[in-house]
Amino acid sequence: MNDTLRREKAKLKRSTEQKDTTSPPPAKPGRQTLADTDSVLIAGRHRQHKGFLTIGIPTVKRDQNATYLVTTLDSLINHTTEAERKQIVIVVFLADFDKDYNKNISLEISRRYPQHLNTGFIQVIQAPRSFYPTFEELKRKFRDSLERIRWRSKQCVDYAFLFQYCRNMSEYYLQLEDDVISAENFLSSIKTYLDRVRLDAWTALEFSELGFIGKLFKSSDLQRLSGLFKLFYQELPVDILLHTFIRIVQPTWKKFKHKPSLFQHVGLHSSLRGKRQELIDKEFVDSNNDTTKVQQPS
Repeated sequence: MNDTLRREKAKLKRSTEQKDTTSPPPAKPGRQTLADTDSVLIAGRHRQHKGFLTIGIPTVKRDQNATYLVTTLDSLINHTTEAERKQIVIVVFLADFDKDYNKNISLEISRRYPQHLNTGFIQVIQAPRSFYPTFEELKRKFRDSLERIRWRSKQCVDYAFLFQYCRNMSEYYLQLEDDVISAENFLSSIKTYLDRVRLDAWTALEFSELGFIGKLFKSSDLQRLSGLFKLFYQELPVDILLHTFIRIVQPTWKKFKHKPSLFQHVGLHSSLRGKRQELIDKEFVDSNNDTTKVQQPS
């Protein structure tokens, strides 16, 4: 385990040093580079075979220094079997511009989950700064403050990068946040629901009532979804862009929503300064078939 941790530290150090010396200045909108899977992977390893499901989890520094990522990863690990983990890849995207923060999170993941990094069950990535626009002279819309506009615009580009990185890894892609927990047997429930809708023309399946949590896509759609988010990053928030994509691509207005929800939001402090989000998915059911009452961390 110590050897694994040392290897991950060395990989992270080499990656950080390379980015510090070779990264060009921030790119203008429309000049984003592609997600290079070799240079952005800073912990974990690629698998040789295509999996069933990729789970994307972007993470950034939160207000009040709150952190829920370990709770999220522990939940996903505890609620999957060893055989199921061979079908899943969890991609943790360190999306903060603070390099020291990203480094600390990567080292913490390497310390806690060395065996899952070695098997490729968990990968940790970060984007080159050149992938992002400067976020200057953004459009003022929805009466949002400039801070909120920058926050939601960067969030769109974060997702665009994550989609692009994950586009060829598995048959399906599941979007989570870094402050959720999962239901037991969530993978088997997803497979059962996929079989139920196999003859329907669906674009996204919903496994949570909340925002962008628990939304499942065909990986073959990720490139187009990434392009939409990059093109309109300053126009609309991520959830509205997602609904726009579904309306464009899906031939019907039908919503494909699994009940009960398989993922529950547990975070309290947002990455937007001063924002508290006391959101609970009332459709989430625990292992005892009772609606879970989650104790919000402070």
